[in-house]
Amino acid sequence: EAAPKKSKGSKRKVSGRCWLAEDFPLKLSLLMPLMDVMSHANSQFTKVAKFMRKWEGTDLFPVKIQAPLFMTVYALLTFKAFEYLRGDELPPDWFEVPADYEVVSVEQALEEMEASQAAAAAKDQDGDTRSEEEDAVYDPDLEEQVKLEHLLGQLSTTSS
Repeated sequence: EAAPKKSKGSKRKVSGRCWLAEDFPLKLSLLMPLMDVMSHANSQFTKVAKFMRKWEGTDLFPVKIQAPLFMTVYALLTFKAFEYLRGDELPPDWFEVPADYEVVSVEQALEEMEASQAAAAAKDQDGDTRSEEEDAVYDPDLEEQVKLEHLLGQLSTTSS
């Protein structure tokens, strides 16, 4: 009688992305307390916070952070069109929750996402695929990432 085989546990690598900008009006030190709180809520954010600490003391600020929460779920933190506002400049409904907002559990959100993906896969199997033009959609965020990565590469080259 053959002994049952033990499966070798496989580790999956999960990665995040970070877009850094120079001369942003905020300093990284203002964002770090939020990262520390998030790292207590999710172990993946511990790695994000550790990565961010490498940039403390520089003039770089993360204008966009994509961090993994679960294997296929990412948190996206983006700073677009940032400007300082005084308290009296905020609209009265600034912190109100929209009336059509619905609270769902993580499990329910994942189930809905899986159902949506299954429906999309079934649609693809029926021969309803996208055209080449739809696949080649211009992504300005990707262009920004490439420019920032190039800039960071130049910075690391000149500082060496």
